[in-house]
Amino acid sequence: MSILNSQDDTFRSFLVEMGESLQSMEEAISELEKSYDIQVVNSLFRSVHTIKGGAGFFELEKVQDLSHEFENILMGIREETIEFKNEMLPVFYDACDALKEMHESENCGSELNIDSICQGLDKFKVTNGNNTLLDESLKEDIKTNKKKTPKKK
Repeated sequence: MSILNSQDDTFRSFLVEMGESLQSMEEAISELEKSYDIQVVNSLFRSVHTIKGGAGFFELEKVQDLSHEFENILMGIREETIEFKNEMLPVFYDACDALKEMHESENCGSELNIDSICQGLDKFKVTNGNNTLLDESLKEDIKTNKKKTPKKK
């Protein structure tokens, strides 16, 4: 349950900041359409992260869930565990549009179904060209096993 109060100055400041972040997100995605640039990905990540943080503070579960999924993909791109592909852009726009819809709704999207967008983002959770979906819980096991397994000569 959200603790939002539209009369609260802190919440209203968050809504202004979220609107600015959404604008930055759209601009960044548009830039990525023209050409890939890690600095643009970093900017997009910061915008999504800002929204996620505020959503967490105000307990806006749907905003937080969607921005978390989006942030995970962007973090993977930044860390080079996920390869950027142009086919990601429509899903990025969908996520941005859904966040915009939540921002503009009276209940901050608490009734919006975000499952298909989250699933669209999830399909990109692959590691550097490996077409196997990577469960988040397995990442640490993979890292640990790589350290334990001696390399063949």
